[in-house]
Amino acid sequence: MKLTEESNVALCARRARKAARRLATLSDACRRQALLAAADALFEQRALILAANEQDCQEALSAVENGSMTRAMLARLQTSEHGIEEMAARMREVAGLPEVVGRTLSVTELDQGLMLHKVSCPLGVIGIVFESRPDVVPQVAALALKSSNALLLKGGSEAAQTNQALVSILRTSFRSFSEIPEDAINLLHTREDVIELLALEDEIDLIIPRGSKQSCAMLRVIVEYLS
Repeated sequence: MKLTEESNVALCARRARKAARRLATLSDACRRQALLAAADALFEQRALILAANEQDCQEALSAVENGSMTRAMLARLQTSEHGIEEMAARMREVAGLPEVVGRTLSVTELDQGLMLHKVSCPLGVIGIVFESRPDVVPQVAALALKSSNALLLKGGSEAAQTNQALVSILRTSFRSFSEIPEDAINLLHTREDVIELLALEDEIDLIIPRGSKQSCAMLRVIVEYLS
């Protein structure tokens, strides 16, 4: 499948690619400070997150009542002040991890005086497709920034308001760090966006489906269709 003109998804991916190049130059200290600031911002803005989550849950409850959503999915969608504290805590844990970029993984002597060094480096742009758990957003955002990768996120439509609130808070917190481009983290919105995302082979380095067997199977069908 080829995109005949640049869509919003393609434009978003191209901006993420540009952001990834800048992220690759950041120091570990900068990334660590940004993650700590983002964790603080999540907790400070918890009322906004909870209000958005309540809106999602009210709509999801109607879906449960008419049989189009399971109660288990509704339970995964719900968060609380304690849940937001946990999100912030996990971000701080990632911030405290050892540096992962630029590490020498192995050294091989090819010839006298000629050494081959295997060094860790960022992947570039990562797409994550996931379902209704709102804690996925700060988890993967923290891991991506720690490893200097840009993100394109597509969560389940049932968590649209919660995901939007979380991404907006993270993007706003990163503005305090001029070295971090705003397009380091991006949110997609529709299933059609996923189909376009999978077609952008030149812009996306890795796509990770995170969710149920059904969602992963759906992605496999799309990939087969696009190939």
